[in-house]
Amino acid sequence: MKLTDTGNLVLFNVNGSVVWQSFDHPTDCLVPGQRLFQGQQLIPSVSSTDWTAQKGLYSLQVTDQLFASVGSNPPQVYYITPSFNSIKTTKERNYILVRLFN
Repeated sequence: MKLTDTGNLVLFNVNGSVVWQSFDHPTDCLVPGQRLFQGQQLIPSVSSTDWTAQKGLYSLQVTDQLFASVGSNPPQVYYITPSFNSIKTTKERNYILVRLFN
């Protein structure tokens, strides 16, 4: 097991191959170097001091664009990128990559 400088907790097998990493399971934030894949979403956590009254009320997702929505039925989109050049595509699915700029 290793905690990288970027905050990714990585679990290796005896051969040194990655079998699990925290970056594959985003929670309520992204850190530099982490990817948010199509189908994953960020949902803010709920606490006694959090002004969002229920879990899942707000979310951030990647499709062919980046969008944020309020969890109603149907979801009410409050932010969407008209053109998002940071969306990358692998053979599997689209993703965004968080980077730091100096």
